Amino acid sequence: NVPLEEELRDALRPNMQQLWNDLRPRGAVDLNAEVRYLSAQREFHVAVQARPQSENTWIEPVLFPYRMEKLQGVLDYRDGRVTLQGMRGVHGAVKATADGYCDFRPDGSWLFRLDALNVDRLPPDRDLMQAVPNRLRKVLADVNPSGPVNLRGEIEFEHGSVPTDPLHARWNLLVGMERGGLDCGLKLDNLSGEIALAGEFDGQAMRCRGELNIDSFTYKDVQFTQVRGPLSIDDDQVLLGSWVD
Repeated sequence: NVPLEEELRDALRPNMQQLWNDLRPRGAVDLNAEVRYLSAQREFHVAVQARPQSENTWIEPVLFPYRMEKLQGVLDYRDGRVTLQGMRGVHGAVKATADGYCDFRPDGSWLFRLDALNVDRLPPDRDLMQAVPNRLRKVLADVNPSGPVNLRGEIEFEHGSVPTDPLHARWNLLVGMERGGLDCGLKLDNLSGEIALAGEFDGQAMRCRGELNIDSFTYKDVQFTQVRGPLSIDDDQVLLGSWVD
């Protein structure tokens, strides 16, 4: 019954406090701790295992304020690294699972990575549109997606040692749709298939490359199948097919 409050945050190292502020956890956890002091080497070691109390624990990250509730899983901390195992959370009907880790480096910087990320039936609704960054919100508004999507893959965030350093993001994701739709000047319906996306945001610009693997869609009642090819996205344009380098 350890509450996730400012008193606990303020007991952590500065870079851990920064990550706490970025993730904004709330609720309570159950803790097991192991403290060792080796007198000959004058070494002090702390290991902590935390389990969120599922019914009342949630996070709402500052940069992506999409609240994930009813958190489950195990967080292990040892010698500057947090390992995440079997993490689960929900947002309404949306379910997400992931493993991962966070490295807290001696210079004060940190790297947070989610592996085996799995998000089921994520709808492009008002909650999501309000949570995504402004640049991505404009892209989503321009393509006007409909129908839920599934996400698979990895994503990581990195922050420098100076609090004002920009947050860097990298991702490698597989986006799946089943009978969804897009309306980007051309209205595409009954869209089924996947898009592989790999890219990064360095705090200034976004770059992303990908591959289309669309099984089927309809345009003006005409069906198109087996749509394959490269994809490139940056802050200025979206390129498809032979227009991609």
